[in-house]
Amino acid sequence: MRNLYAAAVAVLVGLLHIPSSVSAMTFQSETHRDDEAVKVEFESYYGVDLFGNVGEPIQAHGYLWMPKKVEPGTKVPLIILLPGMAGMKGYDNRMCRVMSNAGIACFGARVYPSRGMEVYPSKKALPMTEQIMKAGLPSRVADAYSALFSLSSVPEIDIENAWLGGFSAGGMAARLAISVDVSKPFMKSSHDFKGYFSLYGYCISPTKTKHKPVPFKAFWGEADWAFDEKPCNTMIQQLQNDGVDATSQLFKGNVGHAWDIMGWRPDKGGWYRSKKNKKWKRTAINFHGCEGEYDYEKRKITYVGGEINSFAELVSWDNAMEICGKKTGWYTANDKVMKLVDKQIIEMVLGKK
Repeated sequence: MRNLYAAAVAVLVGLLHIPSSVSAMTFQSETHRDDEAVKVEFESYYGVDLFGNVGEPIQAHGYLWMPKKVEPGTKVPLIILLPGMAGMKGYDNRMCRVMSNAGIACFGARVYPSRGMEVYPSKKALPMTEQIMKAGLPSRVADAYSALFSLSSVPEIDIENAWLGGFSAGGMAARLAISVDVSKPFMKSSHDFKGYFSLYGYCISPTKTKHKPVPFKAFWGEADWAFDEKPCNTMIQQLQNDGVDATSQLFKGNVGHAWDIMGWRPDKGGWYRSKKNKKWKRTAINFHGCEGEYDYEKRKITYVGGEINSFAELVSWDNAMEICGKKTGWYTANDKVMKLVDKQIIEMVLGKK
């Protein structure tokens, strides 16, 4: 089923291709599809590192969900979402439908396809570690700011009320973008995000850098391998000490990674809520055991084994688990947590809390 748009008069603003008035129809099916939204193309950078090397220009894209009705002369807030290590896999489809139904424009950046990579469910999709080697955190930050610049031309969007969030590695990228040194090389105008949020992202803090005095909220599950109490609490405290309105919510008990996990329906050509309230065990690299820091004096990532330029190098090592250690946690599909997080994000963006 395709969305209908009240006005679909195409405009060309630089390399942005998008209807000048986009008013999306509410999509009620349990299957989530890209054709609910408008595909937006924009110029971005490949993204090499977070120390000023933005890389070559590329043509990137993502999908924009707009509220069903936008009254003439009014503007709606915007959320830009960044993918995890495995790509979007329907996460933005689901969340953006919720956000647009709440009156918020929502954009899902498609980082891997924008860099020529096929993604699941394609049989040609690269393994997750190879994907993030080719397009890591710098690529996510690049697409966030390039999309922000492009979407500033959409009349119905209030670009002064734009928020950046992400899933897992995308949440890490959103958190790092609060650093002036991280975001500044990728910014194409004076427009910046009003606030940031991270869903089940690792806790890594840049050092010897300034942060923006903006809201930031992190959401974690206690049973997630990406959560570690000491470094995560330290990250929040460091942000607060540097003037960030940083808060967090930890869901106790058996709540793990990706409570909003999605599954693919080949018969429907779309994504669906995956195995509600089920869980899957996983052993992963303990990145907190690497003790990694983005050192903006050295302009390197320092870790227990030395120095590297990019987080992607950490993911790709054959001996990464030996150096950093292992951590076992859970994927847990949890509708209650998912809906609570959705609600809190809506309240933050709409200024209701």
